Amino acid sequence: MAFQLLIVAGGGWLWVEALPERLLHNEQLQLVQSMARVLAGSKAQINHRLFDWPLASHPHLPRDINAARQSVAGQLQRLGQETGAKGIIAMGESVQPMLLALPGMVSLSIPATASMLAEPQQKRQAWQVLKPHVING
Repeated sequence: MAFQLLIVAGGGWLWVEALPERLLHNEQLQLVQSMARVLAGSKAQINHRLFDWPLASHPHLPRDINAARQSVAGQLQRLGQETGAKGIIAMGESVQPMLLALPGMVSLSIPATASMLAEPQQKRQAWQVLKPHVING
């Protein structure tokens, strides 16, 4: 089992999306930045990283889904602490199997950025989920 995740810290949240073709387009990052700015204001900065599983090719390291989930959870917990993120926004159904619930963090689910870019009407669905979390001020 191998996969790549996009993990974005921005707007007080961690945004996570599976990249099935291991391709990340600028439009995807721009969409996440726009959503982060809607949530936290125009000054919201984002930074992103790619998470590749498995982490190493050593034959004795576990590569099963449980080990993958634990590794992803560790990354998200550390990044959440570093950035003060209040929760995780799972982008797309394909990322769900890689995520564990993290104590003290809100978990939201919206369509994948690639889906929203291909079918813009899915942005309305995302907005319905994100709207209650907009910081007014």
